[in-house]
Amino acid sequence: MYPTTDKSSAGSSKSNKTPSNSMPDLSTLASSSSNRDVSLQSLATLIPELVNNILNLYARAWTFSEEKLPQLAFSESGIRFSKLLVPVERSNGKISDNVLSNIVLNAAFQRLEARSGQGTTFPTKVEITAFLFRAFPNSWSDASMTTADRTVVLAGIASVLSELGYHRKKAFVLKELLSGLLPALVQARKSGAAELGVHPAASLASLDAALGGRRSQTLEVPLGELEAGLLELLSLICNSYGIVITTVSDVHSDQEPTESVKSATSFDSVEAVVDRTVQQASCKYTSSFEIKMEVLQMCINLCEALPDLGGILRFSSELLRICGSGIAPGSESSDGAPALSVDDQVRLVNKISRTVSAAKQLGLGHLEAEYWDEFLIRSVEVAGQSPSKVPRAHAKRELEVVAQIATETKKDPFLYNPFLQTSTKTTLPLLVAEEEAGFLVTVQNLYEFELEIESVELQSEGVSFASVSQDFVIGPYRTQTTLLMGTPSSAGALKITGCVAKIKGCRKRRFPAFEKAWALQPDVKLKHAAKRLEAASEASADKKRPSKVAAGPVPFSLSVDVIGVQPQVTVKAVSLPQSALMLLEGEVRKFTITLHNASRTVTADLLLLSFDDSTSAQLQAAMANKDLSATDLYELELALSKKPLRWRRGEEDADPAIAPGQDIVLEIEVVGKPGLSSGTIHVDYGHIGGPRSSIQGRFYTRQVSIPLTITVNASLDLTRTDLLPFTRTFAWQNQQRLQSQRKSQQTLSEKSPSPATKHRPSSSPSSHRHSTHNVSRLHENRFQALLQRIGIAPNAETQHCLLLLDCRNSWPTPLTISIQIRSLSQLSPSPSPSSNNSPNSNSNSDGSSTHITADPWKRAYTIRETIQPGHTSRLVLLLPRIRLQRNPYAPIPNLDPKGKRQFVVSSSSSTSKGTLESQMQARESFWFREEILKLMQATWTEERTGRKGEVNLRNVRLSSRMVNAVRLLDIDIRMTVSASPPSSSPPTSADSDPQTNHPHLPPIQQLSPSTYLLNSPPSLLEVTTTITNHSLHPIHPLVRLQPRLAGPHPHNVALDLGRKFLVQGVLQQAMPVLEPMGGKGR
Repeated sequence: MYPTTDKSSAGSSKSNKTPSNSMPDLSTLASSSSNRDVSLQSLATLIPELVNNILNLYARAWTFSEEKLPQLAFSESGIRFSKLLVPVERSNGKISDNVLSNIVLNAAFQRLEARSGQGTTFPTKVEITAFLFRAFPNSWSDASMTTADRTVVLAGIASVLSELGYHRKKAFVLKELLSGLLPALVQARKSGAAELGVHPAASLASLDAALGGRRSQTLEVPLGELEAGLLELLSLICNSYGIVITTVSDVHSDQEPTESVKSATSFDSVEAVVDRTVQQASCKYTSSFEIKMEVLQMCINLCEALPDLGGILRFSSELLRICGSGIAPGSESSDGAPALSVDDQVRLVNKISRTVSAAKQLGLGHLEAEYWDEFLIRSVEVAGQSPSKVPRAHAKRELEVVAQIATETKKDPFLYNPFLQTSTKTTLPLLVAEEEAGFLVTVQNLYEFELEIESVELQSEGVSFASVSQDFVIGPYRTQTTLLMGTPSSAGALKITGCVAKIKGCRKRRFPAFEKAWALQPDVKLKHAAKRLEAASEASADKKRPSKVAAGPVPFSLSVDVIGVQPQVTVKAVSLPQSALMLLEGEVRKFTITLHNASRTVTADLLLLSFDDSTSAQLQAAMANKDLSATDLYELELALSKKPLRWRRGEEDADPAIAPGQDIVLEIEVVGKPGLSSGTIHVDYGHIGGPRSSIQGRFYTRQVSIPLTITVNASLDLTRTDLLPFTRTFAWQNQQRLQSQRKSQQTLSEKSPSPATKHRPSSSPSSHRHSTHNVSRLHENRFQALLQRIGIAPNAETQHCLLLLDCRNSWPTPLTISIQIRSLSQLSPSPSPSSNNSPNSNSNSDGSSTHITADPWKRAYTIRETIQPGHTSRLVLLLPRIRLQRNPYAPIPNLDPKGKRQFVVSSSSSTSKGTLESQMQARESFWFREEILKLMQATWTEERTGRKGEVNLRNVRLSSRMVNAVRLLDIDIRMTVSASPPSSSPPTSADSDPQTNHPHLPPIQQLSPSTYLLNSPPSLLEVTTTITNHSLHPIHPLVRLQPRLAGPHPHNVALDLGRKFLVQGVLQQAMPVLEPMGGKGR
């Protein structure tokens, strides 16, 4: 059939050649090669027409019933002719050695460059495809062809279409192959079940029992051959329709067990899961969803008809995956619903469950399905621990700050306590080695059936971590959170990367966590979709991710810091019943708490206590008001600095520690404070393992909180306060009486000395004080006894004011109030800061008062009175007048260092004189009130129960009138009148008048500090003026005396002394400079 050249011409040419023994004629060889190429080219031109004529002759024979060609022969001929045309077409219509090797020897064909389409008449791929489909079996020829023949023909057509690159047509042919193969398999199964005497729908276990342990011929097929044959064919069909099936069996089906485990681990790696997720999501947009479901359902039915358990599990799982959304929806998204009906979803899950059970009964326990949703684990976080178990990180300097609080609280009560404040910094979660911790794992189920998880445990990297397996059920279409427990064994860094879960009927595998929402954006361009399908198919074949794909989901990992073993301190006992306490205002109560160290190996060698109460928040809220005056702000800060809860530490509590398994008892003191309703004791403890100076870097503590319920009831309240001026005549009279008694006793002792009188104690102030106490007990008037006492003590004050206090008893039982007032002599002066260090220094009588002596209230006088419930009693007290040894207009201090400001501006927008005067008056009242409060203290006692407490005197407020009543001026002026020395001048007539002379009385008698009586007036009187400078600065005084008549006379009459009063000398005189703080001049 090969075309040849003319033989005669060939022979003549051969005869014309001259034989020679030399080298062969190269021109002859070249001519032979050229003739071969021409022949092959002629053959390439002849083949298309030749095969077409042959197939037409076969088709013409169909009209004769006796000479009709069978469909199988016709189809095989068409397939063979098409396979003959394909390599020639791929070689641009030329027959070369490569084409001949592919046709004859079935060698690999090397693709040439694309055909140019010029100078060739060889059929194109479209024409070859049309020629090939003439071999497609018709519906009327199905009766003449067996299922096996039809399968062979369709497989051949699909093979040729694959070589031509028509994958869609190949998929259509393969689908038809399955459509014809499935009924035959079902019929074969029915026939085999009838031979065994069982129902066709019986399980494989029933078939195996019916065979008596003998497997049927179908089951005797080795599993490896079955996977290499039928499953490979089904996977090819699925890939043609954009269904990429990749399971762990594809990875290690032909490997050793140890290598299979390694392959499964790599298959479940984070990178592999991300690549597989993107690949499967991309395939969702390559073809129709209905066609995919139909193809997968046909694969499932075919595997059931074989029966092939592994294929059933594989394609059922893939069908659930395809119908799913393939996304990680957000918290507020509702786009994750599957595209399959609920009944179909439940049917598939039940089919997987039954297949796995049948495989186990047949001894194929390794057959399990692949889970169909990669986004099973959505998030992992550390569960909220009990506040008593949460470790807190601290720096060494924080411990040094806490050590200063105990020694500097009185100086600065607002020192920052780092253990009392809650840190807001975002840090890594902390776990403690050898202690079980909880993790909240969020799982999702986007399908309309319950998902039974047989086991799930955490997977980690870093330090050794033992996770506890947990089983639970996830409801349909929901996100659910479960608690998983785990225990780190040592300190270090720990990272939770996901979970290892075993779903019922599915393989146990690793699931990464994907916290963020993710969905692949669809590409509507068909050419891009086709490229993505091709890339997915190549990636499935090469087991690697294509270079250019969409961004995949970002896996999430939880990083945790694990610290060393820590002690565990718990509250063992509290001496208060139900941790509740009832107090009266000012009352002090004590109770104990017992702490126990539950650790068996670690000592709690760091123990710190801090307190919190309900009044702090109220006071801080009040301090936030910008319109507060400086005085009110000071009172709020002072109230905030006085904590109602205190730890009474003994010498043994300097460095408390709790040994493993031991207890410690702490004593707490509570003060009844108005507004106190609750309190909390915070116990910070930790393990340092050495002295505090050996701490390097950071250390960790835990905190145990003990809440208290406190009820504070009102006791005694100060409802009104007033200060009134008081004359100093009583003090002067007491001093004069004391001097006269001393003189009389001295005179008696000189006249009649005796042992009794010699050894009799003198009338000292102490003995007189006892006598006045006896007098006060005899007199019903308590105030009269008080008046007889003032001014007789050494360095006693002579100027006082009246203090009126109205006290109301708000408690339903009688309360006895006791108010103590001490004199200014019991306060030591402190003109400089150095004097504050000498508490036992003597005091002056000038009224200075800043520092309290060591025993301040020993010599103070006390007034007691019992007040009935609901009654108000007025107490009258004598208060020494005060002279400030400081600037009375100094700014009011700010106790809180955080609130200190360089300038304090009044809240009023006006800067008028009245506003400035009111500010100066407020400052003066503040400083005088502070000095008054140093001289007073008040307590109450309930006689029936013995309860006692302090009365808050800081409610006292001073007006300008009250300040004038208590204030002593900086310049003290005292005048005395005495008779002038005798002179040589003769007495006047007035001196010799017998009616005005009283020989038994002194000529000048002093009736009060400023009143004198002239019994026998001398010719001249001497008036002495003494000026004392108590201010802080020296003064240069100018004294001017201005006599006037006593009594209610008009001003001009009172100064008219021309005929009644003679003055010798000058009434105005300049005095020398008086030094500050007690300088005197006359």
